[in-house]
Amino acid sequence: MAALLPEWSPRRALCLRWPWRPDIWPDAGLAAQRSLIKLLQDIEPLMRTLEMQVVVQVTAACYQQAAAQLPVYVRLQQATYADIWLRDSGPFYTADGQAWLAGFNGWQGLDPAYHDDLIGRQQLLESFALQASELPLVLEGGSLHTDGAGTAVYVASSVLTAGRNPALSHSQFAAMLATYLGIEQLLALPEGLSCDETGGHVDNLLCFLDAQHIAVTLPDSPTHPEYERCYRVFTELQGLCNLQGHPFTLIPLPLPQLYLSRAEAQAIQPVEGVFARRPGMPLSASYCNGICLPGYYLLPVFGCEEDSIALDRLQQALPDFTIVSVDARDLLVGGGGWHCASHTLPTVVER
Repeated sequence: MAALLPEWSPRRALCLRWPWRPDIWPDAGLAAQRSLIKLLQDIEPLMRTLEMQVVVQVTAACYQQAAAQLPVYVRLQQATYADIWLRDSGPFYTADGQAWLAGFNGWQGLDPAYHDDLIGRQQLLESFALQASELPLVLEGGSLHTDGAGTAVYVASSVLTAGRNPALSHSQFAAMLATYLGIEQLLALPEGLSCDETGGHVDNLLCFLDAQHIAVTLPDSPTHPEYERCYRVFTELQGLCNLQGHPFTLIPLPLPQLYLSRAEAQAIQPVEGVFARRPGMPLSASYCNGICLPGYYLLPVFGCEEDSIALDRLQQALPDFTIVSVDARDLLVGGGGWHCASHTLPTVVER
């Protein structure tokens, strides 16, 4: 079975969505929209270097607003979607060019409008003339990371739950990934970040940057409220080797303690049944929740002192990489980072 592709494999498109929900974003997404615009302005030279097109899905109501502000090189697609977290509902891809669609239920019903995300997913597939096969389980894109050579890592609390895959065991999950995605070695991490509303996605804990290096969230201070969880994850990864028996090189990255401000919370229009965002709630400001491309890493930054620490550690560990800092503070308010908000289409994929 062909293996699940790593995120640094050659890509031909970067896909994103325009924030708009007033019940999730302050001021109906105004600050997050500005962050998206700046990201796309900053990475235009990189997209041209990598010969990648950029597609932004936009709702019909926001289309003219977005078209007037986004860079001209961006291709807009009018689409239906509930929120911007395209990673979690988007396809998985294997090295034989096959696209795979898993079930998606809005993070166990955290967002009851998730059916619109399934519509947007299909619209994206159709825009690239892609055919996809079905993965017979619920699995979000932020729940699984791979080295591209048969090893993958996940957090059980965001996969093996009653609201996603009732009665599915680790061994059954491993067997399914082996059958469909060519995963021969599957590591279950003990738990995710406590502030992660998804139940603990692995993309807030780590990121495979290439076949050898894994960026790992690890607060510098033992008094950090997430330190013990992250230290257990780091310890598990220290014992992980690839299928050739070689250990991975771990790059510890700090975890800023950031919180939703009162002003931000008051600018959100709450709706019953949708996850409530309250003043003072911790934000999952993970430097691992960025966008990995061949030889590049789009590093989320949050306007705090830890930004320079994360950048320095990555540059020292990966001197041949280009690290591009991209603002992500306003994205955190909606519950994710740039990895969550993005989807990249491989160059090798069936049409």
